[in-house]
This record gives sequence, structure tokens and C-alpha cells, in this order.
Amino acid sequence: MISRQVRPNEVRPLVKSLAQGFRKNFPNQDLTVLVYGPDKKLILTAKYDVQTNQIQYT
Repeated sequence: MISRQVRPNEVRPLVKSLAQGFRKNFPNQDLTVLVYGPDKKLILTAKYDVQTNQIQYT
């Protein structure tokens, strides 16, 4: 969950950093990171594709 102190323009860089950290713990696996706002509503989904080394945000 993202706190109120995180600005909207800071969410993607934060999620990218999280995904990079997760890649170290789960090598050779696709990852999905779900981000929720303070109101507990889903605000962002980030999917990391290990083959392309890309993150897609929705």
C-alpha cells in the first residue's frame, strides 16, 4: 500500500525499484506488483516480463 506521502509522479519509479529488488529474489520469473492507495483501492499494476526485461504498467 502506498502512503499519502508518496506523490503520484513517484509511484512508477517506486514500483520499478521494487520489481528490481524482487527480480533478485525470484530470478527467471515473471513478476506482477499490485499497488494500492491509502483508500485500499488498486491504483497500479506492474508486470515484469523476464524475457524482454520490460515492465508494463496498467
